[in-house]
Amino acid sequence: MATTRAKKEAVLTRVGEYIPNSKSIVFIDMKGLTVKDADDLRVQCDAAQIHCLVAKKTLFAKAFENAGITELTPRTLEGELAAAFSMTDEVAPARLFAKFGKEHDGFSMKAGLLMSEKAGSRYMDAAALTQLSLLPSKDELRAKLVGTIQRPISGMVTVLAGNLRGLVTVFKAMSEKGA
Repeated sequence: MATTRAKKEAVLTRVGEYIPNSKSIVFIDMKGLTVKDADDLRVQCDAAQIHCLVAKKTLFAKAFENAGITELTPRTLEGELAAAFSMTDEVAPARLFAKFGKEHDGFSMKAGLLMSEKAGSRYMDAAALTQLSLLPSKDELRAKLVGTIQRPISGMVTVLAGNLRGLVTVFKAMSEKGA
């Protein structure tokens, strides 16, 4: 069944709104996924605040062309494509899709873009997206930073407490000996 012009315009408008607000865009190959798997993927994307959209490659290419992005041409990618747009976290789509790909055969990341207001967009192939998926999340990095800052302070507290502990041990030994 052919897609009507109104539906095509709606997809172009939607993708056109997503592109400038995205921190990362990942193209995935939906070939071989069952309807149940695709629904499961959509639920996981919604939970991670990732907008997943299935459309024809030509529509994606037109939307990217309208946005002035030339690093990635969706027409050259193989397979049945869907695009995932993340507005909040650069790493979230790659991490989610890498995990999903391990559980489902025929599913793979094809290519993507890291978007930056200052540096523009940066093309990433499937191997780079896999490497990106291995990076820790922002919250994990923040926790590591706090731990690194806290470690010297807690070490100093332990050293200072050791002197008091030694003094208490001496007094306890003296009281037991004298009693």
